[in-house]
Amino acid sequence: DGTVIATSYTTVRAGWNAVTDGATLWIDDGTYVIEPAANKDMFYTQKSVTVRGVHGAEETVLDFKRTADDDSAKWCFYINGSGCSFDGLTIANACCSGSFSAMFGPIVSVCNCVFSNNWVNNKSYAILAPTLEGMLISNCTFVANGKAADEALKPTYCLASTKAVTMVDCVFTNNVSSYKENGNGGVFNLSGAGNQLIRCTIVDNKTCGQSGVGSESLIKDCVFKDNLNYWTDDQYAMGAGLRLTGAGNTLLNCVFTNNVGSWGATVGVKGGIVENCRFLNNK
Repeated sequence: DGTVIATSYTTVRAGWNAVTDGATLWIDDGTYVIEPAANKDMFYTQKSVTVRGVHGAEETVLDFKRTADDDSAKWCFYINGSGCSFDGLTIANACCSGSFSAMFGPIVSVCNCVFSNNWVNNKSYAILAPTLEGMLISNCTFVANGKAADEALKPTYCLASTKAVTMVDCVFTNNVSSYKENGNGGVFNLSGAGNQLIRCTIVDNKTCGQSGVGSESLIKDCVFKDNLNYWTDDQYAMGAGLRLTGAGNTLLNCVFTNNVGSWGATVGVKGGIVENCRFLNNK
């Protein structure tokens, strides 16, 4: 019945369906191949639950085994309740169709997770799309998501939200976005006010625009390195770094090095403070 180790559920889906409101679903070590669900919502809930890998993301892998042209899933995790939390999981090989995402809804926190080799087969959404104000993303890695320069496939961002997000000690590396609109198309688009990005590393990504952050946000102790904006033929070929889209932002103690974009700057600042930052060898 899943209440003790000896009677654990044998599939992630069985445990997910059985977990009660306010409870924690513990997932033991292993790579779990997730089969498509009939309604295209791989894991849907209206409950408030926590999902944890017993020994962390290196040991607990949810492999959705989708391919770039697979239409078998809209959301991988569709949260429609008061909020869920995720900790210590790897989410891999998820491809979502239409205007949907791998993880969507009122998510309280995502900590110690890895998002690897995922796609969104539409320009409108992201791999992770939280809708709850003040959501926390901590110690997460986004690696090798998206597909290079493919206009048939339009992955947008690794992370997108219109609400305030706090992101701490996260890494974005080797991701690709082929979506281009008004200079957007970076690895994340946090358009809400009051975001905080602390000690994050954005390195070796290929995009069609800068990563955007809304007004009254703090970006502190972050590194943007070796990022490439590969779109070259019009105004969308802006810098490959960061765009501060509103007033009142603070960019503090950050480093921008070896980023390449053929039009515009490494950092676009609409208003706010830039203090004690370093800009080295950007083109």
